[in-house]
Amino acid sequence: MGGVLPGVEDTVQIPSGITVTLNTNVECGGIVVEGVLNVQRTNRTLTCDYLLVQTTGAAFNVGSHANRFGQNFTLTLKGLSTETPPIDPMMASMMGGKFLGAHDGGTLSIHGKDRVEWTRLGASAAAGATSLTLSEPVDWMEGDSILVTSSRGDWNEAEMLTITSVSTDLKTVYFTTPMVYPHNGTQLTKTRAADGKSWTIDLRAEVGLLSRNVKIQGDAVSETSGYGGHTMVMDGGTALIEGVELYSVELA
Repeated sequence: MGGVLPGVEDTVQIPSGITVTLNTNVECGGIVVEGVLNVQRTNRTLTCDYLLVQTTGAAFNVGSHANRFGQNFTLTLKGLSTETPPIDPMMASMMGGKFLGAHDGGTLSIHGKDRVEWTRLGASAAAGATSLTLSEPVDWMEGDSILVTSSRGDWNEAEMLTITSVSTDLKTVYFTTPMVYPHNGTQLTKTRAADGKSWTIDLRAEVGLLSRNVKIQGDAVSETSGYGGHTMVMDGGTALIEGVELYSVELA
């Protein structure tokens, strides 16, 4: 952040009129931004109890809509349920101790890479399959996590997969763990005999990209403790968020 780095539990405050650039990996306590906090355009991590952006003109910026953030950035929220942030008592009671939040004129402006987020299957996939044919080329890559929605009545048949390789035409993704359930990749066309009118029913399962280069997450104990991170935009706050992965984080 420049100057003297905070300790792992030190509270950081950026006053109005001050702009700070995160140019190294940092772990600290809570962060209150009343000025501007920018993330340098290089691979960075920030671990903190909470990050609150408040007052008119205050902002937390990770790239912009016109110039998306192209590197990797991870914000990890580590506050405890037993901790009360030393901020306005009303805000503390509503937001808790592990949050990314904006209110009272503050802005969260977070812009990950613009990627293909959703597509559909281009062909049906049987249970046990280790590849998926997609309906269009994608920019997905090895290591990305994807979600295949259920094709039947049980939503629990949705499956998460990790890509191990992608075909040269970018329309087939491969993985090593076989799928447990079948997934439909067909469209059905019907014609009404009375007037010859036709329509097509799209039965193709949707496939979504879960991985993003910008990630907001709860810490490692979030799932076991049942106390994860959350993002809150309160009265007067603004959030401009796109291309971002939320993991163990609730959006409110």
